[in-house]
Amino acid sequence: MMDQTPSSDVIVDRCPACGGMWFDALELEKVSVSRKTANAVDVAPAPAAGTARGALNCPRDGQALIHMTALRQPHIRYESCTVCGGAFLDAGELRDLAHLSLKERLLNIFG
Repeated sequence: MMDQTPSSDVIVDRCPACGGMWFDALELEKVSVSRKTANAVDVAPAPAAGTARGALNCPRDGQALIHMTALRQPHIRYESCTVCGGAFLDAGELRDLAHLSLKERLLNIFG
């Protein structure tokens, strides 16, 4: 069971155990990934580096989630459902998405 936290455009579902967040299809794109929004929504501490967990299932339809990589920030890996299109981000990943490093900015400009 997930807790629900209202954001500016969507209701974010948060796991009370790990702080990870579930975004239904297209909700992640609706969230303005600014530092202010990310810090307001993504409030749980990020898991320790190397923390392993088992396979995750979609909270909507029970299907196994697949690993994805953020296009502009390849160091960010998240899980997604191939059936409903939802996405699960670990605690800290939304904040990380809001902060492009200098290297990531240059890669986005120069390809």
